[in-house]
Amino acid sequence: MVKTADGAVLHVEQHGSGRPVVLIHGVLMSSRFFAPQVERLAPHCRLVLFDLPGHGQSEARPSGHSVAAYSEALHRLMETLDLRDAVLVGWSMGAFVMWDYLHNHGQRRTKRCVVVDELASDFRWPDHPHGALDLPSLCSLMAQIQSDYAGLAETLLDAMFVTPPQGPERAWMKREILRVSPANASAIFFDQTMRDFRELLPSLTTPCLVTAGADEKLVTLAGAKDLAARLPNAHLHLLGLRKLGSGLTVLPVIRRSFATRYSTMRCVSVPWRFAATSVCNSPALQPLGPHFWWWWPVFYAQVDAWPLSSQPQSATPPTLRRSLTTS
Repeated sequence: MVKTADGAVLHVEQHGSGRPVVLIHGVLMSSRFFAPQVERLAPHCRLVLFDLPGHGQSEARPSGHSVAAYSEALHRLMETLDLRDAVLVGWSMGAFVMWDYLHNHGQRRTKRCVVVDELASDFRWPDHPHGALDLPSLCSLMAQIQSDYAGLAETLLDAMFVTPPQGPERAWMKREILRVSPANASAIFFDQTMRDFRELLPSLTTPCLVTAGADEKLVTLAGAKDLAARLPNAHLHLLGLRKLGSGLTVLPVIRRSFATRYSTMRCVSVPWRFAATSVCNSPALQPLGPHFWWWWPVFYAQVDAWPLSSQPQSATPPTLRRSLTTS
């Protein structure tokens, strides 16, 4: 059993065996949204999913809803399960939780990390134009959480998917969002939006794959480049989209080198707007079927010592950082 510092019990699932891969969900979401990944990844790695405090099936408390508190919950998970050489995958706010954990508790248990659709800060500071929210939009969002939370959930579901879910699928997703109380949702939305990791990121030396969608729905190309440039061992990969049959949006298989001193990765993503990558040890992974939006990371990737038959299509991190400064 994994508990937070104030004694709240976290919902935790483990599937498969091998290298630990920890999936950290975004704000108002839960581990249930990773169900397609469990089916595909569990045969190839030790997949660890958990619900952040107050989300999903984890116990809710009236306090402790901040990125710092959530990173402590991740620390408790890593220690209790004794996870070593783990790959941490942070999707949206999950990346903030991951960075805060690495900063406060060190990187000894983490082999690699993956960032899915996140910025160095979500707030649009005067010297950070990449942020997704300014003060008026943040205030509007928080007001709707208090006045029409169910309506906000409906708006999210309509916006999140290429084809909005209907029927039973839509119903369970809405229920999952509304598991987070309006008070707790307001607290974590404000805290995560106002967090600024720009000064902290250069100290995080764990090799990191930074992914974002090429259509710039939320994370702009400039914002993704800014984040990758701040991480000392980052590899930026923008994921493009193509149509495949019956309107499904599917990503092609992409081979990339993660720099010669790191292992290589094979990344495959799925039918949603901002595809993501994840990590396991399988040489043959196939695309999934669901159509997820920019917050829904459907990952698969190989993190292992794969020989590449062709030259890497992306620059190594040092070259990437130089190119960012001159572009």
